[in-house]
Amino acid sequence: MTKLTAVKEISDFDSSMLADSTGIDVVTIHMVEHGIVPAHYDIADAMCEAMDVGMKDMFPSLAEIFSLADALDSEAEVQELFFDPANKMAIRSAGLDPDLRDWIMVVDLRSVNERRYRLSSMEMEKIKNELVSAKDANGFICFYSDCQQVIIRKSAISEVSFRVGASYAQFSSRERAYAATMIFEGSSRPEVVGLHPDGGDDGEGEHPFANLLDAALNGRDLPPFFMVETEDDTEERFVSIHGLEVLEIPMGVLFPEIYAKDSDARYVGPDSGLGGMDAQGSA
Repeated sequence: MTKLTAVKEISDFDSSMLADSTGIDVVTIHMVEHGIVPAHYDIADAMCEAMDVGMKDMFPSLAEIFSLADALDSEAEVQELFFDPANKMAIRSAGLDPDLRDWIMVVDLRSVNERRYRLSSMEMEKIKNELVSAKDANGFICFYSDCQQVIIRKSAISEVSFRVGASYAQFSSRERAYAATMIFEGSSRPEVVGLHPDGGDDGEGEHPFANLLDAALNGRDLPPFFMVETEDDTEERFVSIHGLEVLEIPMGVLFPEIYAKDSDARYVGPDSGLGGMDAQGSA
């Protein structure tokens, strides 16, 4: 959504200011602005309100659809309008999620842990199709959710459900900019670890976490170990992929430039008190 960049410049907003004004995570703003993920309607509307511009200014190609929506009396009618096949395609192409509802994916794991993920309707459709078309439980499901890239081993899944408006603890870059969450077989609690902001360059210009994600997406074997951050330079730690059920990687690890102008995003390491978080990532 390159239009967001132009609107920000006209309104004298940068991403950090917009995040402060709306409560939207700076990573979400970055991902939406660069067209990596679609904007939920409520998020787009909040950004427009903060910058004092209309949705038609942010999405000029959708001006006619928004005019029709303004004449409707209920959200259900607007949703029906947005789900009209032609409108739905136009809305998606403009970088907006046509589904007004707030979908939460609830994953019950064989380790008896539960994870909850907020999804766009497009990510939800992709996951549903992958589950339905799966011939076995081999491999991984990979998707974007609320500032994190999530990798779940299919064989670790006990049940998946999708719910509208379920309770959910949002990711916060100011608390967990570079803190990943891992769940292992036989572990009753998630483990939160620090990751190098640059992914721990392997010395050959390769990005280990980008390579890990690429392997998971394309059905290749994941690297057997990856390095996590420690509090000082007197210790090095490598974590085994073996037995890993879930890995949640903050997008700031994959795209460290997100935080280049956001001085409030702070590094959070494995010994910072986050180890006591519950299964949803809240204190």
